[in-house]
Amino acid sequence: MDLIAESEINEEESIFGEEEIEISEEEKRNMLIQAITFMSAVLKQNPRRGIIGTMDCPLCKTKGSVSYTRSTYNGHLHAGCSACSVGVME
Repeated sequence: MDLIAESEINEEESIFGEEEIEISEEEKRNMLIQAITFMSAVLKQNPRRGIIGTMDCPLCKTKGSVSYTRSTYNGHLHAGCSACSVGVME
């Protein structure tokens, strides 16, 4: 599973390539726990395939901030919170 962390970059870095950032093992572990918690809550909310919906974020508790879709074809989940920027994509 790839973990993505947000970082501020300057114009030169955005033109000529990605900036390498260091993430500690503890930060990686925390990000993974958040992603798993987030994904589990969304799948528990509506486990059916071919569904689109919204729900409260299980992490920041903002009402209606999570938008999700679940593929009819392969069941993959795409979800993200507009308030705390946590998201998952299978």
